[in-house]
Amino acid sequence: MLIEVYGDTRRAGVCRSCRAPVEWATVVKSGKPILFDPPVEVVRIQPPLFGDERAVEVIDTTRTRVHFASCPDAVDWRKPKAAR
Repeated sequence: MLIEVYGDTRRAGVCRSCRAPVEWATVVKSGKPILFDPPVEVVRIQPPLFGDERAVEVIDTTRTRVHFASCPDAVDWRKPKAAR
């Protein structure tokens, strides 16, 4: 699965639950933050075509794991089905 994130939003951080190193980014389609387990492998960079656009990085989740899949505390962050 490919996820497009804004390249200028990627930054290193630490998971608030398990204290593991993570990398934050903002998903282009939803505008929501996402956490990855480092290292993040970018498969393609789409440079901006016009001056007001942002560069988009494409990340393949078969090569880079989303931290939610590996965090031992992920269930504590999951929303109840009624709130989804």
